[in-house]
Amino acid sequence: MSHFPVRCGEIEDIEPELELLSADPKLKRQHDTWTASRERFNVDLKQPGSDAQSDKWQKLYYRGLSPDGAPAAAETHRTRLRLQPFKARR
Repeated sequence: MSHFPVRCGEIEDIEPELELLSADPKLKRQHDTWTASRERFNVDLKQPGSDAQSDKWQKLYYRGLSPDGAPAAAETHRTRLRLQPFKARR
């Protein structure tokens, strides 16, 4: 069994809200761009010798790029956690 450390009660303080994607036009455009990119990639994945087939998976996020090729926001783009090492118990 694995555990994810979250402060006790912290998640219970979150008040989630549902909102239509169309309420945020910029986010809607980004989503539409991502959806089209994903669909193209999946089609290309079936084409022998395609870039998609050699890549095996879309790496835009990993490379720090948005689906439109623009750099992703540095404060939200994370591909690795830099965690502190465990301290030895004495």
